[in-house]
Amino acid sequence: MITLTLDHTEPICAQVHTLMQAIDKKGEHLSADDMLHALQILKEQRVDIIFICPELYGSQLISTVRRIEKQQSYVNIIFMTACPEYALDAHRVYCSAFLTSPISPGDLKEALEHLRYPVSDKGNNKLRAMTFGSFMVLRPDGEVMRFSRTVSKEILAYLIDQCGYPVTSHDIAADVFGITDFDAPASKRVSNSVRSLLADLKKNGLEKAVVKQNRQLQINKDYVSCDLYDALSGSRQALALYKGEYMIEYSWSETSFAMGLLYDLLPDSRKI
Repeated sequence: MITLTLDHTEPICAQVHTLMQAIDKKGEHLSADDMLHALQILKEQRVDIIFICPELYGSQLISTVRRIEKQQSYVNIIFMTACPEYALDAHRVYCSAFLTSPISPGDLKEALEHLRYPVSDKGNNKLRAMTFGSFMVLRPDGEVMRFSRTVSKEILAYLIDQCGYPVTSHDIAADVFGITDFDAPASKRVSNSVRSLLADLKKNGLEKAVVKQNRQLQINKDYVSCDLYDALSGSRQALALYKGEYMIEYSWSETSFAMGLLYDLLPDSRKI
């Protein structure tokens, strides 16, 4: 993974930077003297995680985080601090983790295992999907996956929502396209869209993420890393990332299969 530690001369920043070099020996661990230096690095290359000491920015903390996100939207931000009172700010900017000193290797490893935007290891050919909020798909190298057709991306979202259960062309036509009369043109439209999706996946080395057999399609969860699946498997950290928005681009997601499962997991205080 690629990490960036801001204000590395600060003791807590230097500690985390050293820990990351020990934990992830094959990774690239950068440091910046100040925010301007950090923004220049972000402009020049992709970064997976940024470590920030919040007390150094005071009233400018939120705007500082927004500047980082404007440069790279899908970067994990981790606060490291000796001041617990910054926990609310961490919540406001949806930090991936909030670490208080003294920071142990175990604390840091746990944070890395529950990132808001998971970082795949080199050679790990899992499709990475984010469903909380907008739907986004990342390739194994961390870059955003491009689809030849918008509807092909939506079909993938639908398959992920089904959590591995097989669906038919009729299901896709009805739920994704809103077609109730499954005639020959409708069948052709679905087939072309599915064919496009499978070609996109193969092009990106992710063909194992979707299984097609017996005229049915299903997601192969063994080849998908996803915030939804993490939450459904019992990860409290993943569930905490859910802020009431799920695949907001798609109208069918509001009453979808996975949405029901996700809602059941929420504590009563978060249910509407």
